Amino acid sequence: LTAIHLPANLVNIYRGAFWECTALTSIVLPAGLVSVGRDAFEGCTYSSLASVTLPASVTSISSGAFECCVSLTSVALPAGVTSIGDCTFAYCSALTSIHLPPSVTSIICGTAFSDCPALASIHLPAGVIFADD
Repeated sequence: LTAIHLPANLVNIYRGAFWECTALTSIVLPAGLVSVGRDAFEGCTYSSLASVTLPASVTSISSGAFECCVSLTSVALPAGVTSIGDCTFAYCSALTSIHLPPSVTSIICGTAFSDCPALASIHLPAGVIFADD
C-alpha cells in the first residue's frame, strides 16, 4: 500500500487502520473526517510519508496516531483540534516543527512529542494543559 485516498463520507479512521504501512507515500483525507484513531498510522517506519494535512473538520487525534512515522517532517493541524493524545507524534525523528492551534486545550501525557530529535520549534497555545493519561 503506497497511497491512501479515503472516501468523502468517511468520518473516523479507526484504531490501527493503516498500522505498519511501510511503503506509504501519500494520504488524502476527506473533508468531513472528524477523528484519527489510536495508532491509525503508527509504525509507517520505512515509508516516505513526509507530510500530513488534516482537514478542518478534525477535532480529535488519538494516542499514537502518527507514532514512529520517521519520515514525517510536517503536520498541519486544523483549528478545531482540541486534544493531542499521548505518543501521537512520538518517534517522528524527522519532524522539525509543529504549530498547535489555539483550540488545543490539552495534551495527554508529556510523551506526545517524545523522541523527536529534529523538533526545533513547537508552538503551544496559551493555557494548554498537560494531563495524565
